Amino acid sequence: MPPTKLPESGNPLVFFDITLGASWLALRLRRLPSPTPLRRSGSSRPSIPGTVSDLLKRNTGEPLGRVTFELFKDVVPKTAENFRQFCTGESKDARGRPQGYKGSKFHRIVSRPPTAIPFHEPGPFSRDMPRRDREYHETDGDALQIQGFMCQGGDFLNGDGTGSVCIYGSSKFEDENFNLKHDQPGLLSMANAGPNTNGSQFFITTVPTPFLDNKHVVFGKVVDGMDIVKMMEATKTGYRGKDQPNQDVVIAQCGEM
Repeated sequence: MPPTKLPESGNPLVFFDITLGASWLALRLRRLPSPTPLRRSGSSRPSIPGTVSDLLKRNTGEPLGRVTFELFKDVVPKTAENFRQFCTGESKDARGRPQGYKGSKFHRIVSRPPTAIPFHEPGPFSRDMPRRDREYHETDGDALQIQGFMCQGGDFLNGDGTGSVCIYGSSKFEDENFNLKHDQPGLLSMANAGPNTNGSQFFITTVPTPFLDNKHVVFGKVVDGMDIVKMMEATKTGYRGKDQPNQDVVIAQCGEM
């Protein structure tokens, strides 16, 4: 069972309940009012049992299990709080609605030697970066010998790596510090588009990744459920891009313990 007591440091614990194969749209629709059942023209009977949203909600995925994280509030309090509020739903969007990781998916899973470190994708955070930015993101030769890499999520706006927001009134905030290193599997670290572009996107390492040190802010670690992370990493990828899972890996539920 996941730990329920806070660590001696007093750092917060948060959790993700992960499902495989769930429809991201279906999980979103669970929060919407159910519309009127569809009816045939001139008929008083529904054309199908239930409603369109009922049908979409039937595929809720196979539960993989719970992953519990300690957030390093004692080292990077601003970064930890940003993540915590997206876990609990305390953060609100411009219209005052809760926003966060519940119902979002891991849009990028890399389980082979990486060629680039985690970054936000198209739009303002483009794969087609200027050469200067590409050099910032390229790994060194030693990194290419690493087997495994990371699972990246946190884009609850678009679900594809193009969206990012933070709790501090903008789409990004500064790198808090680089005191913690990427020296073990199971670390939580911020995905970014270069220096001082942290938002809602994050990744979980599955191996030590020292080539990310001083470029990405480590702010937490897995304290229970690393076996679930390895199951996530083993998900087949290739749908609409080499690193996108063929089946959605969804944060069906999340919160603070």
